[in-house]
Amino acid sequence: MHPRRRPSPAFTEVLACLAMLVAFGGTGCAVLVLAPAVAVAAPAVTSTADGGPGSLREAVALAAPGETITIPGGDYKLTLGELTIAKSLSLVGAGAATTTLEGGGASRVIDATNAAAKVTISDLTIRRGHVHASVAQGGGIFSQAGHLTLIRDTIAENLADATSPGATGGIAEGGGVSVRLETDAALTVRDSGFVGNVADASGDTGKSGGIAEGGGIAVRFAGAVDISGSTFNDNRALTRGGGIAAGGGVFLRDDSQSGSLSTSTLSDNLAESGVSAGGAGAFISTGGPYPFALDRVTVTGNSAVSGIADAEGGGLLLDGFAGGAIRMLASTVAANSADKGDDLRAGADLSIGDTVIDAGSGETGEENCNGAADITSLGFNLDSGDECGFHSPGD
Repeated sequence: MHPRRRPSPAFTEVLACLAMLVAFGGTGCAVLVLAPAVAVAAPAVTSTADGGPGSLREAVALAAPGETITIPGGDYKLTLGELTIAKSLSLVGAGAATTTLEGGGASRVIDATNAAAKVTISDLTIRRGHVHASVAQGGGIFSQAGHLTLIRDTIAENLADATSPGATGGIAEGGGVSVRLETDAALTVRDSGFVGNVADASGDTGKSGGIAEGGGIAVRFAGAVDISGSTFNDNRALTRGGGIAAGGGVFLRDDSQSGSLSTSTLSDNLAESGVSAGGAGAFISTGGPYPFALDRVTVTGNSAVSGIADAEGGGLLLDGFAGGAIRMLASTVAANSADKGDDLRAGADLSIGDTVIDAGSGETGEENCNGAADITSLGFNLDSGDECGFHSPGD
């Protein structure tokens, strides 16, 4: 014997309504029948045109907060200006080798404007973005989003341009990507490549340069940053004519939460200034309560070039403020050049373990390290010039 099945509430309501119809002559009863909810898909991208039905620009405008927009392979050239993202959104390409968002040298590619938003950009190439202003931020991507995540992206040939005819240089931050993070915000970069990006704050002929930070990426933040599995190659921070150039590949200023740069390579980047240049591979300045971590990083072939003052840290310039500390483990810093502190310039409470520092070129006696008094050896380090103060067990 089968158990009796309880009728659904809707069925019970219909029966009750029919009973009322019989009892009261066909009046006094109404039944509302609701259709089942249907999930609405994110707008589809079906055209590489910039604007109109099926375009990426239309999809971004129509998507609900939190949706994922899938972008098929193709070259998406922006002709209507930068793509503004003012809500939580994910852009997913078919792979960086096949899906390209291109500024064409006429505009920045992406501007993420909402500090409360979470923006993810993955499997895309961001190429040939160009922002020109007295304060030029992020030729490829400028983000003030609360959380920005870049996964398997290529950021290539973008320009943050703070130059003007007949004028001194302005401020250029992040040729490829510029990020401004507030407290409790986060930046995550995974398995991405930054190549051929430029932050240029050079002065015109006879005029002083300004400030250029982060040819590949510039990050000023009070949040958490995690960069891993990524490459920074042939990026440049330039202030010809004077000024300050810092971080040819990477510029990071961390003054609040945790930060790390791991399993990444910084090679053949340039920081060049008519006055002062440093940290051609990476300039990292930290003042947070947690040590900034450099782990399994390779820094090679980078150059810091300056005119008047010394160039410092051809590979790395590591600086601290307000008690900030940096820890570097299992890394290689080799064959970088600068006038001073050619492989490594230490200006912070720096601890180093299981690391090779080798073959710097520049000022005699400081080819590998400058600032040894700020370095604590954790052991098992190799310094080919005996300039870094490595005297712990295993060194």
